[in-house]
Amino acid sequence: MAEVLRLFLRALGHSVTLYGSFEAGRAALGGEAPALVISDDRLGDGRGVTLVGEARRVWPGVPCILLTAGLASEVGSLPEGVLLRHKPWDVADCEATVGRLLRGG
Repeated sequence: MAEVLRLFLRALGHSVTLYGSFEAGRAALGGEAPALVISDDRLGDGRGVTLVGEARRVWPGVPCILLTAGLASEVGSLPEGVLLRHKPWDVADCEATVGRLLRGG
């Protein structure tokens, strides 16, 4: 799914960096802040809800989207500034949500 999302967002004109694991995403937290963070909740080596929580602490102004195929109750409480979206993520909602967040809304 990550690769499909990357290709879709690039086709919309966005710059996308893809990290293939929880640890790779966590390592990126030491770098320059992105405009937006999108993570699946179920990563092979960790939980996306933890990763986006850490991203919000390091980069408090960066909006985050957490994707899940499960129930919201399985994710638990979301950190402030994190939107939850369910998979499969509707392409129209994806385009609208990403666009809105990148415009600061």
